Amino acid sequence: MNMIHGEWGLKNNTLLLLSIALLSMPLYAQNACAEDRAEIAAASAHALVNIVPKGRWVIQMEARNDSFDSKYDNEGNKTALGAAYDAVSLDSAVFPLLALFPAGASLGMTSLSTEVSVQSGRLTMGYGVTDDLSVGVISTFGQSRNSVRFSVAGGNVGWNPAYNPAAPVSVANVPFAPVGLGAAQAMTTADINNILSNPAFGYEYKAVQSSKEQSMGTVLTGALWRFYEGEDDSLVASFGVRKSFVAEDDPDNLTDVSADDGSTDMIAQIEYYRRLASLFDMRLMVKRTFQFSDKITSRVSAPGQLLAQASSKEILNRNVGDFWEYDVELGVSFDNWRVSGAWYRYLKKADHYHSARGQNVASLIQNTEKRADQWRVGISWSGIDAWRQKVIPMPVIVKFEMLDTVRGRNVNAWRDYYMVVTTLF
Repeated sequence: MNMIHGEWGLKNNTLLLLSIALLSMPLYAQNACAEDRAEIAAASAHALVNIVPKGRWVIQMEARNDSFDSKYDNEGNKTALGAAYDAVSLDSAVFPLLALFPAGASLGMTSLSTEVSVQSGRLTMGYGVTDDLSVGVISTFGQSRNSVRFSVAGGNVGWNPAYNPAAPVSVANVPFAPVGLGAAQAMTTADINNILSNPAFGYEYKAVQSSKEQSMGTVLTGALWRFYEGEDDSLVASFGVRKSFVAEDDPDNLTDVSADDGSTDMIAQIEYYRRLASLFDMRLMVKRTFQFSDKITSRVSAPGQLLAQASSKEILNRNVGDFWEYDVELGVSFDNWRVSGAWYRYLKKADHYHSARGQNVASLIQNTEKRADQWRVGISWSGIDAWRQKVIPMPVIVKFEMLDTVRGRNVNAWRDYYMVVTTLF
């Protein structure tokens, strides 16, 4: 399952997930019979067809480590994450008060780089209502860290010693002065963070610095229906509703990277699996996600404005764009191992916003149409044969995968490493 939409999990949870699987094994092993073993073995040796046998439960646990320090812009060019705030001259185009000074007046040039790492996990529980109908719940949790390196240097404007911080900022009470003509020194990084966060200047942002967040992610409830099964192929349709519990994007944090857009979604998906030969197989997936309208608190930047004033914050009506996902996977199996390679595409429509105050929301709509192309390689081991031979007490399938984003538009350049453990009882 790809993570463009942004799903989180438990940090350092690999051992936890394995422990849950190992502790639950004896619960079923004592009651397993030969008929049960054959039934589960026939379901799918490598969990490619996610239908649970009638009357059985499946638990799938995924631990994932993601990181990125770049993204693809609207033209599809790969740029550094946070590039909009890097190498920016803090002149009158950013701080209009500097227009009172001669041309070239600047608080300095910014230097900003950021890298996001996410430790995530997903717990799936499913139950077989019939041999062709399964229901289940997928829940996600996570922790992320945004490592930010920010500095400002090279300015020719500093603090005005005559500035009265107790009085409102105005033409008569200007906080700035040219270096050597009132100001003793140019602005420092701490000074810029003070300007951004001090309510007297009207921005009220949080200081630009590294941050760490923990959050419950999303809960998806749904059903899978195998409506066709041939000797070598099958078709499975799935439907579900996903509720996000991720905190909305912080409008006061310039470098905030949210794990999810926070919307509630309705999902429809079709998967086709076919055995191509004795060793080869193919899996095709098409998914459509419909995102419900909601409300979100956001700042509204004027066209061309880098820093929106705190007064622009408003609860806006939002309609996040729906999206399509496509996945093509080819695999080859030998003994109890399977090696796979896949191509994945994500296509999302633009978001739409409405301001009850009549603010121009074009800056929020801009660059929200998205596309991503990713490749994925994986290797899995099926313990079903070992379970049938009573070598292990419960059927377990372990899979390792790597995913990389190779092309995109308005998406982060994700690179993921993850492990998935599947067991039935």
